[in-house]
Amino acid sequence: MEDNTGEIKLKDYKKIWSKFCFLDESGSLNPKTAPYFTIGLIKCSQPYYSYTVYKDGEYFKKEFKSDTWNAYEQISIRLSNAALSQNEILILIADHINVPKRVRYEVNVKRKINQHANRLAMAGVCRFDSKGNDLIQIVDLFIGAINYDLKMSTGIVKEFIDGYKNRQFNIFVDKDIKQKIL
Repeated sequence: MEDNTGEIKLKDYKKIWSKFCFLDESGSLNPKTAPYFTIGLIKCSQPYYSYTVYKDGEYFKKEFKSDTWNAYEQISIRLSNAALSQNEILILIADHINVPKRVRYEVNVKRKINQHANRLAMAGVCRFDSKGNDLIQIVDLFIGAINYDLKMSTGIVKEFIDGYKNRQFNIFVDKDIKQKIL
């Protein structure tokens, strides 16, 4: 299937795996109230991959120059490269987020993954509204849980032991449950 250069040959199409990858992000790109930015990916035949970075940390500042759009692109590439196996060609379906005109996410992600693999490894990248795709919603659930756990561990949010109420939510915790937890 591969020659000594590692190239996948089209004539061996029956041995080539094409997999869809569904990518979503959790955590706002800008506000200080959301210091963690998590991107997750589900490849249909494998479990998910997640990558979280602290936006106020030295690594984020040094590696991504505090540019969230650069981080979004670079982390997407890292996750895709980590998910890529031999004899695979991936198709990335990512959540659509509004980006500045200078950002060429789809073009850059595809080009850089193919350059890194030195072959056609990413057939295409497409972003669309995650509300229309169940698998992107599952990625969102996974990474939302990861982000929440990180926020709880660092004291940004508290447990719901006393309940929580705002305009969107009204979480009530029964007194018997409170006694059992405490």
